[in-house]
Amino acid sequence: MSEAFEHLPVMAREVVECFAQVPAGLVVDCTIGGGGHAALILDARPDLTVLGIDRDIEAVAAARRHLARFGSRVAVEQGGFEEVADIVGRHVSGGGSAAVGRGRAIVGFLFDLGVSSPQLDRPERGFSYRFEAPLDMRMDSRQSLTAADVVNTYDERDLADVIARYGEERFARRIAAEIKIGRVHV
Repeated sequence: MSEAFEHLPVMAREVVECFAQVPAGLVVDCTIGGGGHAALILDARPDLTVLGIDRDIEAVAAARRHLARFGSRVAVEQGGFEEVADIVGRHVSGGGSAAVGRGRAIVGFLFDLGVSSPQLDRPERGFSYRFEAPLDMRMDSRQSLTAADVVNTYDERDLADVIARYGEERFARRIAAEIKIGRVHV
């Protein structure tokens, strides 16, 4: 990690207000990031615990550091949305050392969707066009497939399908064609 993972949570007041009315229990923060929202919730509500989950290993490490002062009231794990049910299940059932939610009702879920400034601001992450850096864009650096692999190895039709489906871009076919003939440098 080249610098601290610092990210200001959006709608901080609104998030705290949202959880002000829930009963005591477990909040599952499915996009823990640097732990900003979780810290606000834990500060405001001593009767809540938080299970934080994030796909980004750098975010997980930052959240663990940031939330360490809350001790056993918080647990942070790396995982994607497809793993949320399993991760929550381990914590609620108290399997092994994963017990932040043991015996506690889940009283809320939080999703702060999108990329965060540490992902965009670090050239080595490969998310931004502001920097001269390899095109990477992996939220989970354990995955082998990078955005550069997709752009440089997919045929034009498959590339256009990816751009249309995930980028919701109506000019996907034209963009893919320009990339493949080399007019667009990636």
